[in-house]
Amino acid sequence: MGAPTAWHAARSGASVVAIGVPEPADITQHHGLFGAWHDASRLVWQRHAHPTDTEFTARAIENIRTLENEGADPILTEVGFLFAAAPGRDEGMLPPPEDYPGITALGPGELASQFEYLAFDEGVTGYTEDPPSGYMSPRDVVGAFLASAQTSGVEVVADQVMSIDVRTDHVVLQTLAGRSFAARRAVLATGAFSNTTEFLPRPLALRRKSETALMAELDLDRNPSLRHMPIFVYQLDHDLVADIYMVPPMVYPNGRTMMKFGANTHHDSYLDSASVEHWYRQGNSDAVIPDMRSAFRQLFPGVEVSEWHGVRCVITRTPHGRPYIDTLVDGRLYCAIGGNGHSAKWSGAIGELTATLALTNEWRDTVIPREHHRAQYSDEPQTWTTRDLLG
Repeated sequence: MGAPTAWHAARSGASVVAIGVPEPADITQHHGLFGAWHDASRLVWQRHAHPTDTEFTARAIENIRTLENEGADPILTEVGFLFAAAPGRDEGMLPPPEDYPGITALGPGELASQFEYLAFDEGVTGYTEDPPSGYMSPRDVVGAFLASAQTSGVEVVADQVMSIDVRTDHVVLQTLAGRSFAARRAVLATGAFSNTTEFLPRPLALRRKSETALMAELDLDRNPSLRHMPIFVYQLDHDLVADIYMVPPMVYPNGRTMMKFGANTHHDSYLDSASVEHWYRQGNSDAVIPDMRSAFRQLFPGVEVSEWHGVRCVITRTPHGRPYIDTLVDGRLYCAIGGNGHSAKWSGAIGELTATLALTNEWRDTVIPREHHRAQYSDEPQTWTTRDLLG
């Protein structure tokens, strides 16, 4: 969220410094902050049950197009999207997908015939969504936003902010390397580590959920049916997993071809402030492999996998399920925190709203309601609409 905020602010004419910790070369030896963007694949689908979420995605894709048109390497791989839901879990199907361009509704028989490599449970229905739905690398998105921001004059500082002093007419930031920065206004985009710092006037209402994805390493020549696989979300309640999401086979930075298979599992937990860094650095991501591998085998009975890997991340949830984009100290301190698993896909739209709020101290958007993104605090009552951990 921070990189696109800096990009939008600079393109509005502001003088901007973006301070952040780079991705560590060796996570096991890194003691400090991690980012959920330290990854090579994220899903991007367009239509959501709530129209403002659909608007978010459209704006973010437009930002990606701008970066690509201005010379960035291709960011979005357009393979289409498949949504499937078991009976009783089809709330994401509403309103009827036939009402949207590029959407094709599929009954159980059509799903089976169109996606022969998938073994759905009885009664599952779904729909497909045309490109530009697909997948992208959050690393590439962050890199493209920062590179473009630098051409607009943004100073990018590889450092960690240790303190923020909010004064009457400006803020002062001190970094781990001993540097000091003064600014009229500051934006916090501190992710899962937000409540571990002393920057916030009050701790935010956040749930940091451990997230593990199963990486299925394979040879596409031995699995030719997967060459044209779309990104995939499967809403179901299973004995082992629920709410599956998948990125089709792609070549990762280590040179291996892998499919990402993510889901909610019984191994998930909420992480307190003391546990976040430990989970990123050396959490037991292998514990989920047996359950997720079994679920994968049931869904893809004919796919040949040579090796299995577990990778760790954290989803930072807010009670209303949308990012906090709000004022923390009037005229001085603002935040973009709580991606709820969508921050990469929505990054450009989040950055634009955040930059506008910070630069003007006003919510000027006429489509996205400000109330959708109000910050909530841990010391006040909340109603959590996001799904809880599996029992």
